[in-house]
Amino acid sequence: MEGSLAGQRIRVRLSALVNFLTNMYRIVASIIFSLIVIRRLDPNDYGLYSVALNTANALNTPNNVWSFWSSRRHVLGISISPKASMILSLLYLVISIPLYIFIVMPLAGSRHDGLLIVVLIIIFYMLTTPLAPVSGLITLYAPEKYGYLMLLFETLRVILTYTLIIGMGSGIVGAIAGPGFAGIVLTIASIMILLKAGTFRVTILNIGRNLGESLREAVNVLRLSVLSIPSAITGFIASFDKYLMSLIASSTLPAAFASVSSTPKLIISPGSFTIGLYAKMLRDPSKQDAADMIILYSFVSIFFAATLSLLSIPAITFFNPSYASGNILLIIASIEALIAGYAAIFESIAMGSERADVASRSIYDVIRTPLGRIPLIQMLRFVLSVSVAAVTQTMIYSAGVRDPVILVLPYSLSYLVSVIPYTLYVYRLAISKIKLEIPWVDILMFLLALLPSAYVLKLLGVGDIIISSFWRDIVKILPGVGVSAILYIVVSILLSKRLRYLVRSGMMFLISSIR
Repeated sequence: MEGSLAGQRIRVRLSALVNFLTNMYRIVASIIFSLIVIRRLDPNDYGLYSVALNTANALNTPNNVWSFWSSRRHVLGISISPKASMILSLLYLVISIPLYIFIVMPLAGSRHDGLLIVVLIIIFYMLTTPLAPVSGLITLYAPEKYGYLMLLFETLRVILTYTLIIGMGSGIVGAIAGPGFAGIVLTIASIMILLKAGTFRVTILNIGRNLGESLREAVNVLRLSVLSIPSAITGFIASFDKYLMSLIASSTLPAAFASVSSTPKLIISPGSFTIGLYAKMLRDPSKQDAADMIILYSFVSIFFAATLSLLSIPAITFFNPSYASGNILLIIASIEALIAGYAAIFESIAMGSERADVASRSIYDVIRTPLGRIPLIQMLRFVLSVSVAAVTQTMIYSAGVRDPVILVLPYSLSYLVSVIPYTLYVYRLAISKIKLEIPWVDILMFLLALLPSAYVLKLLGVGDIIISSFWRDIVKILPGVGVSAILYIVVSILLSKRLRYLVRSGMMFLISSIR
């Protein structure tokens, strides 16, 4: 029966292990992808690419909202909810596509391939949004399989983008089409997995079947989506900031620097740990699972944040030497990403443990829970951050400053400052749901393990290298990073008892799987 897997046991540590390992591959693949795109596109072209893509993401925000609620309700027993989300997304395309053309064409229209860029983004990144619930269902029913699917997606993305940009010299068009084709393959593979598991039926793609019931559920999803209006605004603002900074500066260069310097937010990502944790909290909230995810996230992300900060110059010039002056932006982004990762874990605990959206008929009761409070505070954080940053940038620009790094700096600082009180707030919501104990001792051990690791990097003096010739310069850095990583891992395992247990459990699982 559709939805019969709703009560299945989620192996949160297994999903964390699988998604962590695949995330390591994903990071490498993402770096290769970014390297291909950023090194082959000049800063102005890359700025246009960033603005065009981020604008589409901003306009797609409502689809993400409907997908979130429909996937959650499917897990909690309402099997027709994903179809309701598809109906809403199809109707929304009538609004989003003309609006996208209106916003982006003034920037892209002066290029000979401007129309093609806009059309390709609409085809690959907007027309596919009705199938967004498919990805949500995968993460909630089989979070470890999501990791395998990411392996497929990232591999295809790199191969196709390399072929299109380097092999065929297609520039921005290749940067759009490569991931677009890979995304379509990912969606098809996800549907096949859900069909095989019995979680998903082909009939759900038949919009006309049970249309009356689907429309009633669409009304329920819309009703709950009121809670996510702040999230929609947040997503829009977070994706729209690059367009805004380009508009104020009358140049896409600030957007290019902002995009490249935000790379740590892709690398220092809690997604590997929150996917399984949220799925587990929906079924069986556990403080031990939550504490273990914090330990694993801290172990990985503290090292990444510190290493990216210490190697900020080679890290940002890894993509293109033109961005060398933006290393301070990368350091700020690394710190912000680390703190925001803890906030994401607390969000998963607080929202995954809540049942008011199913147990209560009153939307006002739900608003007073973490399901309503967290999106609202998120929105306030981004509205204030971007507003302050935009006003500051306008003042700086009016004073005659044209340096793209200085023009982007207000945004970086605003995000960093605002993430601290936000993280404390969601932490309070999380501990109100489960008796969570932060593993401070383990976190302190990881910080101590950084000392010999950081010393090696400083001793070798690799932090000031500008990667102007990729293969010549990268070999000067990799040995030091390798030794630093090994030292950190060994010292961390020696100092943290719980990490030793988690590593041992993971190795035993891998060995048993091979046998």
